[in-house]
Amino acid sequence: MRRKNPGYLEMNIFIPFLTGLLSIFIQTFLIREYLVVFRGNELLIGLFFLVYFFGWACGGAFNKIILPKIRDIRKFLLNLILVYLIWFLFSFLYLHIIVSKLEGTAGKVFSLTIIFSALLSGIFPLTFLNALIFGVFTYNYKESWNPPGKVYLLDGLGGFTGGVIFSFILVHFANIPMIIMFTGLILAIMIKLLLNIKLSVFNLIMLLACVLAFLLIDLKFYEVIETSGRERTGYSDLFLYKNTPYANYTGMVNDRKEMLIFRNGAGLFAQGWSEWSVYKNDFIINLHPKEVGKEILILGLPDVQGLNRFREHETTIVFRDKILKKIFKEDLFGLNVVLHDPRDFLKRNSQKYDEVWVTFSEPLSMGDNRFFTVEFFNLVKSVIREDGLIFLNITGSENYLSWHQERMLGIIYHTLKNVFPIVRFSSGDEFLFISSLREFEFNPETLIETAGDSPGFNPLIFKIWIKEDREDYFLTRFCTESAEINSDINPVLFIRSIMVWGELNDARFFKIFSLFLDRGKFFLCLFICLIILLSVFTFIAQSRDRISSLNIQWSLLTTGITAISFELLCIYLFQVNFGNIYEMIGLLTGIFLLGISIGAFTGLKVNSGKERWLLTSEFSIVFLCILGFSFSGKLHLINSFFSFGFISLSLFLIGFFSGLEFPVGSSFLLSSKKRLSESVSALLVSDMTGAMIGSFMIPLFLLPVLGIRGAFGIISLVNISSFMVLALRMILGRERRRC
Repeated sequence: MRRKNPGYLEMNIFIPFLTGLLSIFIQTFLIREYLVVFRGNELLIGLFFLVYFFGWACGGAFNKIILPKIRDIRKFLLNLILVYLIWFLFSFLYLHIIVSKLEGTAGKVFSLTIIFSALLSGIFPLTFLNALIFGVFTYNYKESWNPPGKVYLLDGLGGFTGGVIFSFILVHFANIPMIIMFTGLILAIMIKLLLNIKLSVFNLIMLLACVLAFLLIDLKFYEVIETSGRERTGYSDLFLYKNTPYANYTGMVNDRKEMLIFRNGAGLFAQGWSEWSVYKNDFIINLHPKEVGKEILILGLPDVQGLNRFREHETTIVFRDKILKKIFKEDLFGLNVVLHDPRDFLKRNSQKYDEVWVTFSEPLSMGDNRFFTVEFFNLVKSVIREDGLIFLNITGSENYLSWHQERMLGIIYHTLKNVFPIVRFSSGDEFLFISSLREFEFNPETLIETAGDSPGFNPLIFKIWIKEDREDYFLTRFCTESAEINSDINPVLFIRSIMVWGELNDARFFKIFSLFLDRGKFFLCLFICLIILLSVFTFIAQSRDRISSLNIQWSLLTTGITAISFELLCIYLFQVNFGNIYEMIGLLTGIFLLGISIGAFTGLKVNSGKERWLLTSEFSIVFLCILGFSFSGKLHLINSFFSFGFISLSLFLIGFFSGLEFPVGSSFLLSSKKRLSESVSALLVSDMTGAMIGSFMIPLFLLPVLGIRGAFGIISLVNISSFMVLALRMILGRERRRC
């Protein structure tokens, strides 16, 4: 006869669902705020994951110490919920002070602020408390009920729900009051579930104080954010700052006319206000032999200065963000503004153009890097006429270039050269790369002689922009380096760009990142050697004829490494193919957690053949990694719907097989006569420690050194090691039983 758990816990089993929902909601909200408000470097997403799983691992280890000493489990659970509420309030308080006071800062403050925000403003304390609540619901249960799998199922379903709610609802209407009210509603439901417990006066005072704090923060910080010197554009992911050159077009006061700071979750976009912008436009327009009636395609946000010179040409501007409609008023200079992702626009477009301008900022994120890859330039090649010209400008210097800047410019040159047979460039405050499918006139004397009459245009500008001696000098320096090609799955330009940014701002994080980048091959070899040594140790440490508890923990550890590494790589794959991860990260995380919950549910039903299920799970994870290795570089060739389907299905399956191992592993440990609290703590710590390792190694050395495709190959080796250990244990056990 099945023994049931204590009634108050059985009735409130819905609480793990709600805590899982809130934990993922807070995590995705903080990541999105970081991507939108700051520079949007996706590598640091891994550090958010690292802090998240560190909280889980610490909570799992703490369960083993604290739970046996708890006398009144109901009171302990209630206090956990109240502390959960207080920490949530603190997270918003701390986060929005950082956002309002330090927004736009760079260098040392930038990187440390993000790390400490993630650690102190919700992710670590909430996941730590989540692990404690997980422990409460698995402590002292009977084996027949197998609660770890059920609680794991509910926690995963909660995470999926939180991710979906975040991506499909709040991301489009996000403001501080709505988010706080939503989370307050969830917490109120959690308190309601515990109302059968008699509350003390102290508990009631704490609860009322928290509700009052909700209201105060709701009003106060909404006011602070809305009046902190910036103007909301009507879209939650865009901020248009005052004192910009576009103020005349938006109706805002223009005091300095200096700089547009444009943040869209894909990096910092800056446009200067200077005569140099006008000269550049004049130079580019008159470089092409066709004087009037040209068809020009501008990809990105162009300089406003000189745009009126495009009136005599059919000009189309393609940019993803809807802020352009507000800035350009749809009829600015009679230009056609298309609100669409430039890469998707190029895939769907069959029109040919005389000129294509690529005007994106330096790729300080993988979202920007997707516009500097060989895949993107091949799309540009498909819409340019035979005698057309492609222009790309990037920030540089006429006097001094650091080693990382030289590498960055060299990567751009070699990537363009991989697609276009002719690549020329001019150097100055910006490097202007000019590419074509066939030779074009680039001699300043000839261009001056053949220049047509154009009002306000001085042909001598060709001598300013075209300096063959400077071109030969930099070309020699570019060619001395290895010919690195920037691609979607090997974002070498993105890595070099953030190193340049770190040099300019003396950022501490990027000094650490540079250490791993320069010694990436050493850390890679060290990691592989450790995996091999630990696999051998777990195989020989316990000389038993069957799979041991140490083998199970090693299996959970490697699965944690592979699963989270796989999730991060899928997030990066989504970013390079679609570019709006700051909107969809909640959904992708939710799909992964949905797979975990269904896998945990399946594991609950496994009553026999547990060894075969474990081996099947390990083999399937290896197979998924091999699929990622094989197809990650081909997603840009297929329809966007199928690309998204491949990424989503892969995330679901890796989550499914990861979730399957937890209840099956707990059954193994229970069969070895261990207490449930000890087995759950051991598995939880193993799984979350592996997740921490994966969150650390992907952004710091696997992705920078090997790219996305190579990283898939390395993480497959991790689970191959645990698969071999389990398979050899099974084979040896069967052989000895036969003897």
